[in-house]
Amino acid sequence: MKPLDRVLRGHARPVLAEAGFQRKGRDFWLTAANGDVACVEFEQRAGGTVVTGPVVRAMPDWHTFFVNIGVVPAPRWAWLCDQFPGLTGTRPDSSHGLWTSANTWRGCSARTWCRSWCAASTAPSS
Repeated sequence: MKPLDRVLRGHARPVLAEAGFQRKGRDFWLTAANGDVACVEFEQRAGGTVVTGPVVRAMPDWHTFFVNIGVVPAPRWAWLCDQFPGLTGTRPDSSHGLWTSANTWRGCSARTWCRSWCAASTAPSS
């Protein structure tokens, strides 16, 4: 099992399931009674680069991933399906959101590596 999937199984899946989210793979969504959809998606990131303050370090035992979040109001989804007929019959994801976030930490620069989370396959050494 990949480290990200172990993190999801042990931490994210139970919390999101308790909140009522459905799941397929690493994608989670919650559909409100009015049709609005909240999306939480975990995306594996290549490489083991970790940022610790201003320093970027290669950490081969660490696996980084993105947490993409989106809110798709039902009227927006209907409009998108009207504009792009290929979406009809599919489920919205975070990229369709009226509000989206790559879950960046406050104080980070706009660099992509700053938007990722880390999971270690072994305990980090001091």
